[in-house]
Amino acid sequence: MDYYVAEYQIVEGTAKTAGTKARDDVGNILNSLNIKQITIPANMTDRESLPKFEKIKFHIDVLRKWGEALSVLKKGDRVIIQFPNIEHSVFLPLLFGRLKSKGIKIIFLIHDLELLRRGKRTDVSFSSKLRTRLEENNALRAGEKIIVHNRKMLQYMIQLGFPAEKLINLRIFDYLIPDYDEKRMAQRKIDKNLPIIIAGNLRRHKAAYVYELDDTAEFNLFGIGYDGRNDDQIHYLGAREPDDLPCGMEGSFGLVWDGESTQTCSGAFGEYLRINNPHKVSLYLVSGIPVIIWDQAALASFIRHYNCGITVSSLSEIKERVSSMSEEEYRTMKKNAGRIGTRLRNGYYTKKALEKAEG
Repeated sequence: MDYYVAEYQIVEGTAKTAGTKARDDVGNILNSLNIKQITIPANMTDRESLPKFEKIKFHIDVLRKWGEALSVLKKGDRVIIQFPNIEHSVFLPLLFGRLKSKGIKIIFLIHDLELLRRGKRTDVSFSSKLRTRLEENNALRAGEKIIVHNRKMLQYMIQLGFPAEKLINLRIFDYLIPDYDEKRMAQRKIDKNLPIIIAGNLRRHKAAYVYELDDTAEFNLFGIGYDGRNDDQIHYLGAREPDDLPCGMEGSFGLVWDGESTQTCSGAFGEYLRINNPHKVSLYLVSGIPVIIWDQAALASFIRHYNCGITVSSLSEIKERVSSMSEEEYRTMKKNAGRIGTRLRNGYYTKKALEKAEG
């Protein structure tokens, strides 16, 4: 029998971010395939403030919860686990290893590789980075199959020693829109001559480049944490729920950029674009909006292949690239974005990856 783990968390302040949107969508797709759900609550207590003994107890409690929940699994069963776990424990790799030894097949679907995302951060200690690397590596070794973001992440995993036959390329994250209203979507203004859209976490530590934007283009900003300019060039339009945002965005292109600089994607967050699938790419495409993405990003090849946007090495290129583009070229990109968006709304890429995992 096939199962999947659904972790549920309640964290104040995350309602208007897409922090759990990708996981929720995967869960809904698995539900639509009649895969049986195993629910595990996630306690999001700040462990850093706990005494050492309490931290150890916390890790043991997480292991106990997972062990009890997964005790229903029997030899020959398959369980899909979204990774990394929302509530991690240094002991979970031991549990995954025991499941494997019992003949239970684990399929990991990767949302983030913390060993990459945290690896270049200067505010994370070396010991924490090493612990993360060991936890992730040991956990994923128990996987029968591992669904990775894209071909670049797949190659990286091979370099780490994971067998190629275990790895499945997702290509791009799906993005479900409950109660999709085609008429309402058609009423939005999506046009080549409108501002560039930037959607996501706009806090300075995450998207420092937003606060360095010059006069090369006009921007519509959507998201939490913005405290910068709001004038004739930069229009901050607030935050919306992830399911409602596609119906509320208007503009020309959706920008996928990260890090500290407008000249290149730099810093820990910028470098991470080289290997991960940003969920905002799916957000723009499911909204029928062509994408502008860093030419070194892992998903740049996807955008070029399907001609649903353009790639740039610097934000200073945007104005000339867009102005020199014909209306026909833009309409083609917009049409292609809509075609990919239809797939994303239907969970196409997740379903295809799961089909490959059955082989």
